[in-house]
Amino acid sequence: MTAPAAYLVRLKLSPAGYAMMESLLGRLNWLYNQALERRKLAYEQRQESLSFYDQCKWLTQLRAANECGLGELALGASRGMLRRLDHAFQAFFRRVQAGEAPGFPRFRSIRRCVTIDVADPHNGMVRCQNGHYLIRVKGFPRLRAYSGRSLPLDAPLKAVRLTKRGRKWEASLVYEVERQALPASVTAVGIDLGVRKRMTCSDGTRYARARRNRKRQRKLQRALARCRQGSRNRGKRRAALALHARKEHVRERNACHRATTEIIRQHGLIAVEKLRTKNMTRSGKGTAAEPGSNVKAKAGLNREVLAQNWSLLFSQLRYKAYSELGISLVIPSSRLFRVAISRLLGMHVDSMR
Repeated sequence: MTAPAAYLVRLKLSPAGYAMMESLLGRLNWLYNQALERRKLAYEQRQESLSFYDQCKWLTQLRAANECGLGELALGASRGMLRRLDHAFQAFFRRVQAGEAPGFPRFRSIRRCVTIDVADPHNGMVRCQNGHYLIRVKGFPRLRAYSGRSLPLDAPLKAVRLTKRGRKWEASLVYEVERQALPASVTAVGIDLGVRKRMTCSDGTRYARARRNRKRQRKLQRALARCRQGSRNRGKRRAALALHARKEHVRERNACHRATTEIIRQHGLIAVEKLRTKNMTRSGKGTAAEPGSNVKAKAGLNREVLAQNWSLLFSQLRYKAYSELGISLVIPSSRLFRVAISRLLGMHVDSMR
């Protein structure tokens, strides 16, 4: 059985390489904004919707004229930016049909452009050399990649994404690897999501709640607020705050991965309480005519609920169960969750608390 596997690697570049990557971001961001402008004008003037393939033909003309230096870059990097714009429009139309807030794609400043997708990658892009890996893309500097796991270079390379994190860069490489299915298991488990404990399983296993360093976050936010707009110190404080948020995100993501992997390996049937987090974390301030009560307490509860990453846990359990050929049972109603699990597992309802 084959399944996609993502490998996150750290990138190291020379000082000239970092400057070159900033220049590449500027060129690709220009391409994104120009493609968005063409889509808007085509619909406003001719009532015509441009597709991804229409814009790929336009890209061929830009590369032939070497507009903004696009002819010097790999075709996959430019197509990857057009693909991101196409995905943004697909999500826009999906939200319109679902009756949600549309969220039309916006023009992006260079500060918001931090990701480069390389379309149609091949295995020759990544090579092993002297204990590290080299990622070679036309028009890009030498990207030295370091990973704690060895990369399956013989497996087909499906996706390459380069992301800027503060002043550093990282790459996400997706390979199609061979995986052995987990041995069949007849044990079932029900999972109750909470705030005091992140997860409580029907077999008695409990996972500790997420704890954020709010004190450090407030200190960095106050230092940022005291800086003058546009100053160099403000840029440094903003980078420090972004680095702190990134570390918190990675730590909590890894904690969720450890918990969900343990559950998947031990149980063959998983029942998860599907909660509507968006509805649960709505603001309690109300309106001017009907103001809410206990607004501050509700805001604190919302903050703690969002810190537990329930949606991330559910997403990880779902795709891991699917990739390992397991079965994930979802019971939408949280009110009937305990009763349904007790009947399914043959246990008393109070043992879930």
